[in-house]
Amino acid sequence: MPKLRISILVLCFFLVSPFSADAQKAADEEVGLVYRKEAVGGLLLHTRGFGFHFRYGIQKTYLNKLSFGFDLVNMRSPKEIKVYNPTYDDGKGYFYGKMNGIIVFRPFIGSRRIVFQKLRDQGVEVGFNWGVGPSFSFAKPVYLQIIHLTQNDVIISDEKYDPVIHNTDNIYGRSNWGFGLSEMKTYIGGAVKFGLHFEFSPEEDLIRAFETGMVLDVYPQKVPIMANDQNKPYFLTLYLNFIFGRKYF
Repeated sequence: MPKLRISILVLCFFLVSPFSADAQKAADEEVGLVYRKEAVGGLLLHTRGFGFHFRYGIQKTYLNKLSFGFDLVNMRSPKEIKVYNPTYDDGKGYFYGKMNGIIVFRPFIGSRRIVFQKLRDQGVEVGFNWGVGPSFSFAKPVYLQIIHLTQNDVIISDEKYDPVIHNTDNIYGRSNWGFGLSEMKTYIGGAVKFGLHFEFSPEEDLIRAFETGMVLDVYPQKVPIMANDQNKPYFLTLYLNFIFGRKYF
């Protein structure tokens, strides 16, 4: 009987050992996958322009990250239509009726939560993001090249666009981008964003992903882009964000 008991114990040891080793290996791999920090950036396309995105994330729980970052984007009006002076073939295109070029800077704090984890290296991790923070709209006046006719010559000068005196007949084209920088105005408001996140990098420490979602920028007054009264005190945009980055312990 003692020999039989010893044989049974030895047999059980050999049967259990592989499973125990596999379990230990899986546990070690799971621990190795926990990265505490990440830094990402990328190109941001939205329904009224494009720009750049940066985010720094800190792991709070296994499925949640605290996020800090910013978006820097331009903001166009849906009414912008590029036109040319038909009289001059070498005139530069411009947006008739546009008073200001808008750049929006959004610093934010938020969170990213994982909903579906990767099941394999070639899989896709799905989660959602949200963020809130201030929104700064920088409005730079539009300058145009204006035609002045004299008895003997044609003079072209750079002038701030004035819808009262400037029209398609006396506008030659757009001025260089640097005109108007010293006259820039700032509009301060708030922003909230929400998006879905799809991460598909096969490397554990690298991030390759895209996000899609919406952003609402709200201001206490209208942000003037066009010369008409159709400007709004808010921007509601849909976005697609291509993200590249790295995870850190």
